[in-house]
Amino acid sequence: MRRHLPSLLAAATLSLPPLLAAAAADDAQPVLSYVRYEDAFNRGQIDAALEQFTDDALVVAGPVCTPQAPCVGKAAIREGLLARFVALNISVRIREIQFDGQHLRTRVEISHDGLRKAGFARVIGNDNLEFRGGKIASLIFVLDRSDGQTLRFTTPPPDKKP
Repeated sequence: MRRHLPSLLAAATLSLPPLLAAAAADDAQPVLSYVRYEDAFNRGQIDAALEQFTDDALVVAGPVCTPQAPCVGKAAIREGLLARFVALNISVRIREIQFDGQHLRTRVEISHDGLRKAGFARVIGNDNLEFRGGKIASLIFVLDRSDGQTLRFTTPPPDKKP
């Protein structure tokens, strides 16, 4: 049975008690680890974000931690994902969380300086996570190309040949 947790959560105004009250006791730790990770990420607190991962965690997200070359381990996650995006003033807003007792799936809205510089207000994506010992063991982020703005961001501009 899949439990849907509250949607439309904003990281800056996140209220943990209602979120955790909606989760069963065995669900609370993974959900709390994810929320703590996103909150620390938004605040630029890289060490606090890394505390939510297992030592051997795997991340596929962003231009460096790819499916072909995922970031494995905290040092790789720090350099390949967290440090790069914190430097861009990233803002991640959690829009929806679904936890089935084993897998956590979220829908997030992301904004950062690089997007704004390219003329985009935000992109939409999905985080897919697995946990071990209450910590994030894997995080795979996928852009949601069904969102028009995200699709435009991910579509290369046509060549402007004479």
